Amino acid sequence: MLHQQPPIRNSAHPNVSKLHQNQPTTSQTQSQFQTAQTAPPNANKTSSQSPPAESQQLATGSLSYCSTSLAASFHRIPSTVLLQTALVKVVGSSRNIMWARALLDPASQLNIISENLGQRLKLSKVKDHHTIGGIGQSTIVSTHSITAEIQSHCCNYRTQLKFHVLSSVTRELPSNNIEVTEWPWLNDIVLADPQFNEPGVVDMIIGVDSYYDLLLDGFIRLGAGQPVLQNTLLGWVVSGRAGVSRPEPEIVSIVHVCTQDFDEKLSRFWELEACQSSSTMSVEESTCEAHFVVTTARDTSGRFMVALTIKPSVISLMGNSYEIAKRRFLSLERRLQTNPQLKSAYSAFIEEYRDT
Repeated sequence: MLHQQPPIRNSAHPNVSKLHQNQPTTSQTQSQFQTAQTAPPNANKTSSQSPPAESQQLATGSLSYCSTSLAASFHRIPSTVLLQTALVKVVGSSRNIMWARALLDPASQLNIISENLGQRLKLSKVKDHHTIGGIGQSTIVSTHSITAEIQSHCCNYRTQLKFHVLSSVTRELPSNNIEVTEWPWLNDIVLADPQFNEPGVVDMIIGVDSYYDLLLDGFIRLGAGQPVLQNTLLGWVVSGRAGVSRPEPEIVSIVHVCTQDFDEKLSRFWELEACQSSSTMSVEESTCEAHFVVTTARDTSGRFMVALTIKPSVISLMGNSYEIAKRRFLSLERRLQTNPQLKSAYSAFIEEYRDT
């Protein structure tokens, strides 16, 4: 069977027409194939020799047939979708102000903050185990939460919000740079995110509980294929589809299609099925893996617990370390009793270490 070459939409393009002229037409390809089936090689020469094995394969139909076609994509102006982002001021533990980029997401049931921003704010974390679900039933677990005050940069609005801590919130938004030089209306409004058109890190997500409290009267639809504007207490947010700054170049691609013989496919299938992989783990590694599978458990807070592995041949060489450790612990306790300030700092450190 032959793969028919698709038509080229714009034969006026020099590169496409040149490639198109070098390819045989469908009728020419069919004619050549029919000739190959009916006429043996060197048919135009007088010879008494029998046709070679290749012509016999053509006669039985067991040869694999291949064809090549052209596909062209033409100049187009791609677009990207803007999501509602805003710059907010976040108050740290010592009442210091930090700037953060927030994504306003009415589809999120929780407020989320990145672990990086949470550490820079130095706010106290509370153990708060929560499983967060996403698209495709994907899940991620947040083990802590913090309460932070956010403030608007364009009015006196401020509020206290609870944020669940995750290692990262989302990828950079938007995905592409947007050209805004031809948007004169930007000079007439106060933007919630002056860099809404430039890809940047998102530090937090403000969910549905607070989203509608931020909305104000004022909604502007710019037209088909253009973003929309919404007025909020954080400034005007921009969302919707918009063109990116650079159009994609025209690409001409060559697609190679090959139909293999059924016997060859079946042979290849059984070759793959016959492949077997043997374990390369040592006896000690296999023992550790079995120990992990048998002793691993999960407590009520969601943490995983596994028993420590012990080598009997090594444990006997440790000596009476328990008594030594006990004496040192009691000595430390006596020292902390005489210094309440040091005891408080030491206890706080141990609590923080235990919670991490």
